[in-house]
Order: sequence, then structure tokens, then C-alpha cells
Amino acid sequence: MNENDRIAAELKELEYNIAHLENEKQKGWLSTSKQNQLAEDRTRRDEIMAKGSRSAAIKQGADAIKALRFLA
Repeated sequence: MNENDRIAAELKELEYNIAHLENEKQKGWLSTSKQNQLAEDRTRRDEIMAKGSRSAAIKQGADAIKALRFLA
């Protein structure tokens, strides 16, 4: 499994956990420890998404530079 597959699997698991905990929260079943877990899962998901956005932006910039070099 490469790095992208590992990250995708982690995101999928985080999304599942967040949805499950949100459902429990709506029903009023969320304990303090589960509230903390929900906050941690959201934070981790946001970190992964932000890192992915930066990586995509860097790749787009590199691709644009390659294209400009080709045209020059």
C-alpha cells in the first residue's frame, strides 16, 4: 500500500467515525470521552485535507512551470 492509499484509507475511516459519532450526538448519547474523540477525529481529518490541498497546489504550480518552460 502506498502513501496515498494509506491516507485515503485513514480519511475513509475518519469520515465513518465522525458520521457515527455525529449520529450519537444527535441522539444525545455522546459521552465526554466520545466528544473528545469526535473533536480529535475532526482535527485529524482537517489536517489531512489541508495537507492534501497544499500538495495539490504545489503540484499544480510545478505543472504550470513545466508548461511555461515548454512554451518558452
